Amino acid sequence: MTLRDTHQTDSGPLHLTLVWAAALMLPLGGFLDGAGHLVAAAAGVSGLTTVTLWWRTLIHPVVLLWIGWWVLVLSSLLWSATPEEARLQAVWCLCLIPAVAPLQHRVQRLIWPLAIGVAIQSGIQVLSFTEAIDGPRPPWHRTGGMYWYPPAVGVWAGVSMMLMGGCALQWRGRRQVLAVLLTACAGLGLILTYNRACWAAAGIGAMLLVMRWAWAPRSNSRHRWASISAIALVVVIGCGTVLSSQSMRHQVRAAAKEVSTMWSGDPDVGSRFDSRLGRRVLWWNAGWHLMWEAPLTGHGAGSTQLSLGRIERTLPPEWGAVVPGFITWNPHSPYVSTAIEQGLPGVALLLSALVGATTVGWKRGRGDPLRMGIGPAWITVLLIGTSHALLLDLYTATLVSGLLTLSVLPPLHRLHRPDGSRMPLCHNDLHDSGRSAAM
Repeated sequence: MTLRDTHQTDSGPLHLTLVWAAALMLPLGGFLDGAGHLVAAAAGVSGLTTVTLWWRTLIHPVVLLWIGWWVLVLSSLLWSATPEEARLQAVWCLCLIPAVAPLQHRVQRLIWPLAIGVAIQSGIQVLSFTEAIDGPRPPWHRTGGMYWYPPAVGVWAGVSMMLMGGCALQWRGRRQVLAVLLTACAGLGLILTYNRACWAAAGIGAMLLVMRWAWAPRSNSRHRWASISAIALVVVIGCGTVLSSQSMRHQVRAAAKEVSTMWSGDPDVGSRFDSRLGRRVLWWNAGWHLMWEAPLTGHGAGSTQLSLGRIERTLPPEWGAVVPGFITWNPHSPYVSTAIEQGLPGVALLLSALVGATTVGWKRGRGDPLRMGIGPAWITVLLIGTSHALLLDLYTATLVSGLLTLSVLPPLHRLHRPDGSRMPLCHNDLHDSGRSAAM
């Protein structure tokens, strides 16, 4: 039994179709958000029928840590003073595990439709930006898509840019042209979110992706010089775009002003921290103190707002608890929320799962263009997660759960038969599977 034979046994056409449809709809949000999650749940149910083929993925330490974190989140309702305030709809993201796990070597069934969905979202953002359509947008943004919160759209765009960018760097011919176009569409959509965290995180991820490609074992000095030139070109184009756009210049100036004001030492605490960046610094500091109040259990799911209101009276004035907006249910970081609500065990489980997925995904990308961008995609997600609550919203939690499962799928040379024995894999099998995956 060779790798080609597993195309008929790893997952059926119904499951593959459901995965394709879900991956296409989920990045769009809006009225397709609920439909996309229903299709993803159906794909998960369909994937359960092939559990004997992917049970090794289910017992992977990273997946167990991820499931364990969600179990702890649900369990913390038992000792929460305000369990009715818990926002746990994102727990449904776990349906992506049985949906993605059966893909095995067919990861293109997830990456391609995801990139196409992000490209469609970018097109809607462009039409909204040019006022060709009246798309939903927050009052503080000039553009909008089908989803109401542009930074969340930026997370999808950043991940798509890394995954498809890895393919664009290694493929040739028409597939490379299409991959480049989809990567560019994702980058355009990310720019139009006008979110500084997304810009910075995706920029770092893109540089890591190009550097990884350039210093790969099969690369040569020409590739390395090409990568250096590509990075320089991206920097020049990025700087030129920022300098030529009044809205982007405003974002850069606002960020610089927030940093300088926060570190100015102004005795007026309210003015020092009354900014988007300043409030995030305050929440990180408050989360640190609240975690050590109940290090083993945390304060329970849904207790963030109550805990911040209580600690406001005890924090020293220099930490700006009097700043408007300090008391909130959403401290804009899953790490801060976990520290407050689930304490040290929650932080340990969450970071172990995410960092573990980053490490495994980085290793899986060696020699596989379809997985080369997984590591840089995780870097992008982890950085954006420092300033946005990715796991409090099902829209972004779904992406994190799907990417985590994609990261731990076995490499081609470790696929197994249903009885658990390894399948023989020759060079021609690897070549043919890579070629079919690229189609």
